[in-house]
Amino acid sequence: MALALADRLPVTGIAAASGIKRIEVKRVGIGYLELPFSGLGHDVHMLGLNGVARALAAAMDEKSRCEERMQAAVLMALRSGMLDVFAVASLTGTTAERIRETVRGAKLPTCIARND
Repeated sequence: MALALADRLPVTGIAAASGIKRIEVKRVGIGYLELPFSGLGHDVHMLGLNGVARALAAAMDEKSRCEERMQAAVLMALRSGMLDVFAVASLTGTTAERIRETVRGAKLPTCIARND
């Protein structure tokens, strides 16, 4: 993205190709003001940005699927009654508050959700 800016591609075109807001494109560009002109063509930059945008979208989809699986596993552990919020947090390497956020809105017995 910064290289495309150094090659004088318009911010709006970069934003459209990458699926990122224009202000974010400008922020990236500010961090790389010293980049020299690369001489790559407009099409080369746009293809690269489109590829990065597709890879980012795929990663975000995978993240969503992982979060759904984690929520299901946490709910199953809490519903079993064998683990409390703190035990699940310890096993997942996160905080009890993050576990509570994960299961917020799910049907849990009150004593498990609040760890009474």
